[in-house]
Amino acid sequence: MWLPILTVVILGVVPLALVVSGVVSGIRRFLVLSVSAALMIAAIIATQIPLGEIGWHPGTVRQALPWYLGFAVVGAAAIYWYARYKKINPLREWRQDPHFWFWFMPISIGQQFVFFGFLQSRLDQFLPTVFTVAFSAVMFASAHVMYRPRGRTFAMTLFGGLGFAILYAV
Repeated sequence: MWLPILTVVILGVVPLALVVSGVVSGIRRFLVLSVSAALMIAAIIATQIPLGEIGWHPGTVRQALPWYLGFAVVGAAAIYWYARYKKINPLREWRQDPHFWFWFMPISIGQQFVFFGFLQSRLDQFLPTVFTVAFSAVMFASAHVMYRPRGRTFAMTLFGGLGFAILYAV
C-alpha cells in the first residue's frame, strides 16, 4: 500500500513542486522532469510492472490511439479558437523555440506515459477513480505552469489533463 503512495510523491509530486514553486527554473525544469520520468521507467523495470498494467500493451495502444488523437485534435482546435478569440498569437515565436522544433512529440508522448500510464496507475491502487482522475489532471496541469501566462495555462491544461485522465481511466 505504501509503495505506490511513496512512488507518486517522490517521482511525481516532489519534482512538480520544485518546478511549480520556482525552486528549479530555466532548462533545469526540463532536466528535473526528465530525471523523474527516467526514474519512473527504472521503477517499472525494477518492480517488473507489466506494460499492459500501465496501458502500454500493443492491443491497448491500438484501441486507445484513435481516442487520444481525436481528443488531441479537438484540444488543439479549442486552443486555436481560444487564442483567436482572445487575440493571442501563441505561435508568434515558435520557430525560435527549440521545444517545438525537437521536443514537442517526444515530450507529449512521454507525458501520456508519465501522467496517465505510470502515475495514474499507481494512484488507482489506493484512490477511487474519480480522485485518481482529478489528481492526475492537476498534476498534468501543474507540469505546464512553467509556461506563461500561468493562470490561463493551468486552466487550459487542467481541462486537457482531465480529458486524457478520463480516457486513460475508461
